[in-house]
Amino acid sequence: MVDVRRLKMLQMVQLFKCEEDALQAVDWLSELLDALLKTHVRLGDDSQETRTMLDKHKKFVDVAQSTHDYGRQLLQATVVLCQSLRCTTRSSGDTLPRLNRVWKQFTVSADERQQRLELALNFHTVTERVRVQHRAISELHCFVHLFHGPTPDSVENYTTKDEL
Repeated sequence: MVDVRRLKMLQMVQLFKCEEDALQAVDWLSELLDALLKTHVRLGDDSQETRTMLDKHKKFVDVAQSTHDYGRQLLQATVVLCQSLRCTTRSSGDTLPRLNRVWKQFTVSADERQQRLELALNFHTVTERVRVQHRAISELHCFVHLFHGPTPDSVENYTTKDEL
């Protein structure tokens, strides 16, 4: 009989700890959401910086996913412990909807952030490619001009360019 009481007391302590840790997971996820909304706003000045930001964003989302999963596992443990103790779930009844609400807000914001970063990466990649092509065409034009002499159009273009 003493062993049964002791086991129930240990389970009650575990239940309390799981509920407490699940609330902490919700708080952590809320803090990650706040950080995402307040500090993750830049898009990068070039493709390399944007690619780095995209990689960091994916790692940030992985941390949030792990935090969410941890919170869900803790809440599942509270259900099992409550069933074993034949009690009703206490705070886990409120915690699960909070966890799900914060997670949904996080995923919506994280998806929007990822889309913006991917769009910025595409923009930077295309503009860098256009810049390289423009430079190559300009060099080719200078090369042709050097060996074949100026044409009336090219003289006019150079005069206009030099005036700018």
